[in-house]
Amino acid sequence: MNSSGEKYSLSRFNATGGITVLLTIFFLYLAVVLPTTRIFLFSLSTVFISVMVIEFNNKAAFLTFIAASLLGLIIIPNKLLMLPYIIYFGYYGIIKSLAEKRNCLTVEWLIKYFSYNIALLIFYLLNTRILSLPLFNTDISVYILIISAEIYFLIYDYCYSIAVSYYMRLLRGIIKSK
Repeated sequence: MNSSGEKYSLSRFNATGGITVLLTIFFLYLAVVLPTTRIFLFSLSTVFISVMVIEFNNKAAFLTFIAASLLGLIIIPNKLLMLPYIIYFGYYGIIKSLAEKRNCLTVEWLIKYFSYNIALLIFYLLNTRILSLPLFNTDISVYILIISAEIYFLIYDYCYSIAVSYYMRLLRGIIKSK
């Protein structure tokens, strides 16, 4: 059953999941080959998981995230681009849907920001301690980078909400009518 309690067919699930994975990998790949639009394309690649949350459920979305992550590790030439996707952004649609069911704006934002900052910490530790990569190859203060990351997340969540709303209002009706 989907999040609305409707039954769905296995073929519809597989087709929707396959298209979702395809679009995710396509935009992740574009983020690698078009570096001037990397942040936009990366952010866009993460929105498609919400289709699985809306049309099916969080479990279906998580399975799709796993498929996109594994396929991305095989196909995407820049494996480092896959790290933020796998660590947090790939399944953000699931976190967002769970947080927004709370019907309390404060709790919703606490859940989202707490999970985001835990993911930032994991990303930082993975890059600096395990992969030994110079994460900050710049003269910019670490504090400015942290503040920038927090502002990015605020903008990202807002744009994510717009994309989901667009899907719900326009695209979903067009797709379901065919």
